[in-house]
Amino acid sequence: MKKASLVWIIVLLSTVAWAQVPQKMSYQAIIRNASNAANVTGTVAVANGGTGLTNITSGQIPFGNGTSAIGTSSNLTWDNSTGSLGIGTSTPASSAKLDVSSITQGFLPPRMTQAQRNAISSPASGLIIWCTDSGTRGQLQVYDGAGWTNMIGGSSNFACGTSSVTFTFRGASVTYGTVVGAAGKCWLDRNLGATRVATSSNDADAYGDLFQWGRGDEGHQLRNSSTTGTLSTGNTPGNSNFIIWTLASGDQNWRSTNYNYLWQGINGTNNVCPSGWRIPTEQEWFEERQAGFPANKLAAGYSSVLKLPAAGIRTSNGSVSSQGSFLHYWSSTTSGSANSCAVVMSTGSPDSS
Repeated sequence: MKKASLVWIIVLLSTVAWAQVPQKMSYQAIIRNASNAANVTGTVAVANGGTGLTNITSGQIPFGNGTSAIGTSSNLTWDNSTGSLGIGTSTPASSAKLDVSSITQGFLPPRMTQAQRNAISSPASGLIIWCTDSGTRGQLQVYDGAGWTNMIGGSSNFACGTSSVTFTFRGASVTYGTVVGAAGKCWLDRNLGATRVATSSNDADAYGDLFQWGRGDEGHQLRNSSTTGTLSTGNTPGNSNFIIWTLASGDQNWRSTNYNYLWQGINGTNNVCPSGWRIPTEQEWFEERQAGFPANKLAAGYSSVLKLPAAGIRTSNGSVSSQGSFLHYWSSTTSGSANSCAVVMSTGSPDSS
């Protein structure tokens, strides 16, 4: 019985396929639901001649409302005069092909792995995707005509913990590794100016440079740089001297007046980090401590995944001290009008700022 039914279906389809096609007909194609029922609410109709509508403008998208096609939608608007499609707006911008408007939802691009992204055939310049296995937690990427990059022009194949970062520091090209911190953030694997990852808390080759808060890569950060007592009147002193200060100079600042916005974010005025990188905030340091070395001891800093050495400090008179016994790392956060916040640890003391 089943075999007979199958033959009948084949014959019927063949008969329809061979039937003569009328020279002219009006038609409407609809989308059916899982039960094969037609005219379900929300179906999109493709109309010829305006079935269900009084008039259809060329390019207009008609919608089914359950019984017939309707020509308007509060969520989707086509402006035929400009060739613009609006989602969530009835007045799409004339300069945009697609104008999406919402205060409760966002735009979600296609999500895929690097392997799936690389399998895209002949990607168009400007094509955007979310790559799920790039960066620390995924990455928004764009094809620039030659290859895939992230949205700030960096490598699209960056994976924290295995990828390295090459940048210019002290006038020369250097390459540092990366590490995923205990709190999930991506860090460089060593201090700026260090020649290697620390092998102990008192590894001098891993100490790196000693920056005055907010200053750039000017040479002042070298441990043996010359000193001057002349305060800077601007954000860039224009020399490589370490600026010393006295209590008479006020609030222990290398500037003659306070300015607390020199290291904030990747676009900070004097950001000394590689492009796309920044100095961590006080909160980020706190989260990393809590997750990675909550003991607040010097040894805990080195035993963490960040391998923090006790690089010491440079005091107000320009002398370097506490190497191997004092851990002091700046944050980009300021407190009040004159103070900056840092992570501070010694052999037995808790953090302070």
